[in-house]
Amino acid sequence: MAGKVRRWTECQFTRWYCKCLKRVGAVILPIVGSAYGGAGWPDRYISHRDFKGFVEFKQGEAHLQTSQRVAIKKLLLTGEIVFVGRIANTNMFTLQKMNGVYVSTIDVRPLIGDDAKAGRAFLAQLLEAKKIVLETGIATGNTGGNRADAVCDLARGEEWI
Repeated sequence: MAGKVRRWTECQFTRWYCKCLKRVGAVILPIVGSAYGGAGWPDRYISHRDFKGFVEFKQGEAHLQTSQRVAIKKLLLTGEIVFVGRIANTNMFTLQKMNGVYVSTIDVRPLIGDDAKAGRAFLAQLLEAKKIVLETGIATGNTGGNRADAVCDLARGEEWI
């Protein structure tokens, strides 16, 4: 099965992604908006000894809803790490900042069929993305999808995506 293009739905990919991360020791908390005071919260909270943060999964070029942008901005203001994870029809999985800036992309085709290998690859991608975001100044300037942008945007009532 490795090497073949698979057409994923957001739900199918999210389920597989979480299953793989669990194989490498991650604890995954599915976020159900109604249980946390309304819609908009990112799909998953990932807790691993090396990474803690949120991922909002999207298929293809689907946009964030307004409630998602608002909730994610609030999380960024508290210093949380939040990524949008996109699975494309080409089987490329990308982690992005909230404003659409690509941080890290991997090809999932060679990982299909080996959940442990996929889990290691997904964890490595999360760690790489976190490092890039922190090194590029998540709390300074207008570097895209960061804490300072969230403060300015909320104050002006502006949207990111």
